[in-house]
Amino acid sequence: MLWGLCITLGCVILVAAVAWWMMIHMPGRSYRGELPAADEDLTAISNELHRVIAYLAIEIGERNVLNRPHELARAAKWIEAEFAAAGYTVNRQEYEVSGCNCRNLEVEITGATRPEEIVVVGAHYDTVIGTPGANDNTSGVAAILAMARRFSNHRTNRTIRFVAFVNEEHPYWSHRENGMVATAAARLPEPRSLSIVTDKAASRRW
Repeated sequence: MLWGLCITLGCVILVAAVAWWMMIHMPGRSYRGELPAADEDLTAISNELHRVIAYLAIEIGERNVLNRPHELARAAKWIEAEFAAAGYTVNRQEYEVSGCNCRNLEVEITGATRPEEIVVVGAHYDTVIGTPGANDNTSGVAAILAMARRFSNHRTNRTIRFVAFVNEEHPYWSHRENGMVATAAARLPEPRSLSIVTDKAASRRW
């Protein structure tokens, strides 16, 4: 009896350990050693990322439905303007949460040969209550804006859709008010090839 219990417990621990490793394991090897000198393109990207993070995390700061709805609206308006400045037509998906007008912001490059195959690249722009969200998740927003700018003048085989979505943080992360859930529901039964969400892009493991 005791031996069987030990075996069962050991199997549970083993499965949990494998699941944990699969969740955090990153492919390839981490870079070690001195970094090469930044070239002009890398410097330009660095400046872009810094500008976005400085504005959203410092100029606007905390932004969420429950505590800072005005700042959340300011962030949405600014992100929409950034997409538009890159040459995109912005699609707003608007809905109300706790009396606050919320919006997901989508821009799209229609695929040249396989437009029905859609790659979604997204990041949430709301923050945890009490934080400016420099990493979680202004860094992710900065990343998708940088990618959107660089893809704006290119045609791709598949459709690429960039989405800045709202209400990922508590208490909405597992509810229908979550922007990811709302944008997915609005697009059903549309097929997708791949969805990529950039969250905490400045973390060491990313």
